[in-house]
Amino acid sequence: MATSHSKNRTTVRALPVGLRAARLGIRVLTPHAPELASLVAEELFLTAQRHKRPSWEVDALSSARAFRVPYDDGFLPAWSWGAGTDVALLVHGWEGRGSQLARFAEPLLRERFRVVAFDAPGHGDTRSRRGSVVDHARAVDAVARYVGRVDVVIGHSVGAAASLLATRFGFEPRRFVLISPPIGPARFAAGFVQMLELSKGIESGMVGRLQRRYGMALDELDACADASKVLAPVLVVHDKGDKVVPEGDGEAIARSAPQGRLMATAGLGHYRILKDPTVLEEAVRFATEGRTAAYGSFAATLDGELFFRENRR
Repeated sequence: MATSHSKNRTTVRALPVGLRAARLGIRVLTPHAPELASLVAEELFLTAQRHKRPSWEVDALSSARAFRVPYDDGFLPAWSWGAGTDVALLVHGWEGRGSQLARFAEPLLRERFRVVAFDAPGHGDTRSRRGSVVDHARAVDAVARYVGRVDVVIGHSVGAAASLLATRFGFEPRRFVLISPPIGPARFAAGFVQMLELSKGIESGMVGRLQRRYGMALDELDACADASKVLAPVLVVHDKGDKVVPEGDGEAIARSAPQGRLMATAGLGHYRILKDPTVLEEAVRFATEGRTAAYGSFAATLDGELFFRENRR
């Protein structure tokens, strides 16, 4: 027991100051205002930390056309590269942003895709404060409807699960590339409860609020169930050493999809997988299966020249 207690104290000290303050606030509210404590817990669970775009992402967006996708009573920031007739949609994960997958743009442009990325609700430059896999999925469907159609979707982590969930809303891409996909939010909810040491009552209240907000139980958010109904080809890419989403999740999703296949990697983890040349190559090869090969050199086109600004120096 002493060892376990020591580990818990260490974990608490490792939490960011804001979360430690929220944890203390929830603890104070729990015996006196449990409804309010559950509300605070729900708000925290739906709030993603936003990270500044690194310089390479800023450079990538500078060569894209920015536009807005109407969403609820606001909009989603979005970007587009190229003018191909086939559309590739990039979907970032939790606490990510659309430009995080921009490395896929150049090889997809070479294959004459139009490449679209966006910031999901509660992420990047969006004005909304909250986000979730359901919000992510609704945003995927909204962007797809706005651009007309999507031929291939490339999603990372929660963005991958959301791409499958979006099929419940009518999203029908020709192919799916799912990188490090989780099966559902239940594991993350359990980790959140443990991190903030929520009581059973507050946990129950928080989950109840989430289920009423989205009109479905957490157990119904199952990427394997969604994958089993997808008739399009599905490529799942997952690293054996992923410490954020276990490889078993990706394996199960790939098995569930009627036309699913798994590409296992090693040593890339949950984030480096997005910049691995082999992963980029295989994802784009899978996206272009059944299509005519690219015409000419992308770098020689106007889009290529804009994308590779450093080539003009």
